[in-house]
Amino acid sequence: MKTPELARLHVRIFTDQGLFGDGEGVDAVSGAEGIIQGIRLRGRAPQYRGHLGIEPNRSIFGGSQGGQFTAALTAVEIALWDLAGKALGVPIYQLMGGKVRERTRIYMDMGVDDPKDPNFPAEMKKLTDGGFTMAKIDIDNGGDPRAPTA
Repeated sequence: MKTPELARLHVRIFTDQGLFGDGEGVDAVSGAEGIIQGIRLRGRAPQYRGHLGIEPNRSIFGGSQGGQFTAALTAVEIALWDLAGKALGVPIYQLMGGKVRERTRIYMDMGVDDPKDPNFPAEMKKLTDGGFTMAKIDIDNGGDPRAPTA
């Protein structure tokens, strides 16, 4: 496995048949590379995603590195799904039980946090020009006085 250092975590798993699978993790990725290096996949088929050699590290989920561990495992598991799909010649959604809808509505994160911002109309136009019908405005900025409190 290779894990380049990025803002996100990208994992590429190679087989000795020349195939590879890609996966990524987001958020708590700092330190996840070291966790991934401890996962042993040699000799396992990509369709076998269970266990991943993590049994000795189960206690880490409750500790301060739980987010890093989850990001690492997510990236590896996505890469294994990708690899299994390539090996079998089918899209991943078929491996997961098949298509459940024809279309999925998605949203785009806004470039502004306040509808009263003078840039709001231009940002909204960018989204609608791009074909989006739904937008998200961040209200979880800890420094924002309008942010919800616990």
